[in-house]
Amino acid sequence: MIEFSQNLIAIEYECILDNSSRTRNRKKNLNTLKSAIRNAGGDSSAPRFELFLQPKFLCKRNGANISCRLIGAEELIRLRHPDIGLMMPDDFFSLAKNSGLTKAIDFWVRDSIVLLACELKESYNLPSDFDLSINVEPEQIASDDFTSELSTIIRQHALDNLISIEILENWALDKRESRNVNDRLGDLSRHTRIFIDDFGTGTTKIDYLAHIEGLSGIKIDMALIRKIGTKRQDRIVSLIGGIANLASTHRIDVIAEGVEHDEQLNVLLDLGINKFQGFHEKLGRPMPIEDFKKKLLSRFKKV
Repeated sequence: MIEFSQNLIAIEYECILDNSSRTRNRKKNLNTLKSAIRNAGGDSSAPRFELFLQPKFLCKRNGANISCRLIGAEELIRLRHPDIGLMMPDDFFSLAKNSGLTKAIDFWVRDSIVLLACELKESYNLPSDFDLSINVEPEQIASDDFTSELSTIIRQHALDNLISIEILENWALDKRESRNVNDRLGDLSRHTRIFIDDFGTGTTKIDYLAHIEGLSGIKIDMALIRKIGTKRQDRIVSLIGGIANLASTHRIDVIAEGVEHDEQLNVLLDLGINKFQGFHEKLGRPMPIEDFKKKLLSRFKKV
């Protein structure tokens, strides 16, 4: 009994130390986030946010050959720490959300993409269907300042349809909030393309496809794409085909995310889907903005 009590005390002490360590780490990570938000100038000696771009492609098949051309890019935020290195969103975004810091990050991303869009418009002869997409949540769309300022900025800089928004498929809004979001999306759609992200695995109802005013397209979640080539392929292909047909009925675009293998690319092309993102050799991984310009935009450079 004495030995059991001693072991219990030791376990409780370890738990106290563990909780104390977690608290210190959380405070340290929170300070890192706040420092990155303040570091608008991008001082390399301090934590700073960086934008990476993952390219989007339109692919066509001619016999056995598949050709793909660039049609845009999706922004992906990273946090670069001078000691730790590059941190992915999973490393900091939950903490940012729980600490009420996402609004500041959202505005930094928005303003950074606008500056980049202005630069690309000035320096490159971009394809007419090229756009830069920003990831947003429904709660952001419901925000007066976010949507109204975005519309104003796009109009002021003549960036119509050069910036698109991807709404994360996690509609945890009541009817009144959803109606408010739909109204704001209708206003935004006059100047920008609107996509539902991660479609097929989240909570978005099918009738949103009809009710979201000005919806341009949907992005099929990579979790579905990765099941192509598995034992569940028949069911998955049928489901993806149904989504593609539904989108066609509503005259909206479809982009498949997470395409990595030839089999996935060919199956999706067979289903009539021709816009893609992913690690396939014909597509592209997320990359820093300067790499994106050098590798993918050099042939569009204005002389």
